[in-house]
Amino acid sequence: MSIKIKTEKVVLRGVAYRKVIEISGVLPKSELPDEYIAGRDHSGENPCIFAHDGAIIVFSCAGHLYTGHSYPEADFQRSITAIKAAGNRLHEINKKTRATTQTWNGEETFII
Repeated sequence: MSIKIKTEKVVLRGVAYRKVIEISGVLPKSELPDEYIAGRDHSGENPCIFAHDGAIIVFSCAGHLYTGHSYPEADFQRSITAIKAAGNRLHEINKKTRATTQTWNGEETFII
């Protein structure tokens, strides 16, 4: 699944900003793997993103993105970098989960 963030470029008091118009494709916390949520931190080493009340919650040094809010371009780009890293991290966790699901099946009987 892809995340789509639609923005408008604006200049406020002579500074380049991005106004977030629409955010879509972000999963809520309840639909994400436990490993992904449990490993989150604010350092940026294990970024994590999820949807909550119409916002993207970014667990890293990047903060949050809210629809309707404007962000200085440098801050917005930091958020985009964190979101891409979080997406890559989720992809790797999902790959590992699929591999485990394929090999961990069948029945076992224990006789004690």
